[in-house]
Amino acid sequence: MNQSRYAHNTYLQLAAEGGLLTLPFLCVFLIAVFRRLWAPRPEGPLIGMAVVAVLLHNVLDFTLLLPGIGVPFF
Repeated sequence: MNQSRYAHNTYLQLAAEGGLLTLPFLCVFLIAVFRRLWAPRPEGPLIGMAVVAVLLHNVLDFTLLLPGIGVPFF
């Protein structure tokens, strides 16, 4: 399986693969996502809560690195 090839943290894995140059882009992405989630939405806060849950889950797992999960999420 691929579980031993990846760090069990998506953000750490991205930083390890891309080096220090990836870290600012990752921070800008996360800030943009959280800023957009805090904006008022007509569909309510549930979608924002789901996105935050997936992003926080990836601190402990690498699910967004799997195409079957990452592509439908984005």
